Amino acid sequence: EAGRGERTLVVAAPQPPHSSPRPVGGAMAHLLRQFAPDNAAAPETECSQGTLLSAYEKVLAEVSNLEESVASLEDGRAKRSSELSASIVSHDAQVRAAGASMHSLLGELRETSSAMHADLASLYRTGDDLGSDGMAVHASDVYLSEH
Repeated sequence: EAGRGERTLVVAAPQPPHSSPRPVGGAMAHLLRQFAPDNAAAPETECSQGTLLSAYEKVLAEVSNLEESVASLEDGRAKRSSELSASIVSHDAQVRAAGASMHSLLGELRETSSAMHADLASLYRTGDDLGSDGMAVHASDVYLSEH
């Protein structure tokens, strides 16, 4: 009954690091040639745990550098995307404002054209009413002759 409801904790003593040489596989040898060229290992060679640890630390440093580069590129892309979106919104507003301005000018041009057409029609209708000097005395004639 002593084991009932009780738990037993087993603690294993930590093993000292192995510094004895171990065989290296092809993938590890490839990494060693890249990141520990001073201890370049052929697939059949043996290397110490220190050499492996050194190569592993270099790989981790390279991964960290790559992660920082990727983060920097992503930040730059996000910034450019945001700037581009703002530029598109700004250009859209400018195009809409220019369109509204042109629409307004077109309206004014239509009004002016209609007024001039009415003045010309009035001039032709009153063309038979000549003054004493043989010229029409209509106000639109005076306007047209001055301009």
